[in-house]
Amino acid sequence: MTLSWKDAAATVLTGLTETVAYARLRHYKWPLLQNWRTASLVVLLLGFAICVVAGWGIVLHKNTWTTTATVLGSIAGLAGILGIIFNNKVCFIVLAGAILVLWLLATINHTMAKAA
Repeated sequence: MTLSWKDAAATVLTGLTETVAYARLRHYKWPLLQNWRTASLVVLLLGFAICVVAGWGIVLHKNTWTTTATVLGSIAGLAGILGIIFNNKVCFIVLAGAILVLWLLATINHTMAKAA
C-alpha cells in the first residue's frame, strides 16, 4: 500500500497546478497569469508534466481505469486548447478540475493496485 516517488512528484506538481489555478481565479498579479489564455497554457503544460512523470515506464492494460483516465485526459486537453484559443474562464476551470480529478483517481488506483 505504498506509493512510489512518481506519485509524490505528481502530487507536488498537482499542488503547483492547483495553486496556479487558485491564483488566477483570485486575480493575483503573477507573471503569466494575466489572462485566461496564458493561465490555461501554464496549467496545460503542468498537466502534461504530471502525465509524463506519473506515467513514465508504465505499461497500461485496457480496463475501466484506463478508459476513465483517457476520457478525463481528453477533456483536460480539449479544455486547455479551447482555453488558449478563446481566452475562456470556463475552459480554464474545466482544465484545472479535470487535472485534479485525474490525480485523485490515479492516486486511488495506484494505492488499490499495490494493495492487491
